[in-house]
Amino acid sequence: MRLSLLAPFVSCLATPGPGYAEPQKQEVQKAELHVENLAKNMPTGRLKLPLDTVVQVTCRSFSPTGEEARMKDDFWNRQVEIIALEGKPLVSPVRIEWAKLPYVSPEKPPLGTTLEVLGYEAGSFRGVPNTSNHRQVPVAAGIPFTFHSEFYPLKEIRASIQQR
Repeated sequence: MRLSLLAPFVSCLATPGPGYAEPQKQEVQKAELHVENLAKNMPTGRLKLPLDTVVQVTCRSFSPTGEEARMKDDFWNRQVEIIALEGKPLVSPVRIEWAKLPYVSPEKPPLGTTLEVLGYEAGSFRGVPNTSNHRQVPVAAGIPFTFHSEFYPLKEIRASIQQR
């Protein structure tokens, strides 16, 4: 008897009242992006410019943090911090790999110096896809499949300047 008196109350709690809609599941569709279309609509890179944009940057080498210095890979050693674009200082430096073109690219600035260069950002996908595990493919630890940005310096604008 007691349960039958509570049944209408419990059913009211279980159903949404007036003004409330049942949550609906929405399917998220991924936009298809074909590599053939990249040349027409270049993605924006870490410098917040299309990847193929030639730009003047001011960059510097940097000392690694304690955690970076303890890593097996010295990836930080191949990076620079870009601190200005077209002479305008950035709010926070952008760390990016210094990629060299044979016979063209200037050397990465030594620690304690800055360098102004003309160059562009590019990149590629690297790593091992997460879906490879189900196919029993050996997975290299710590190498996720992701886009990897690089800065290609083309020409040195100003000689290295000692930082203060």
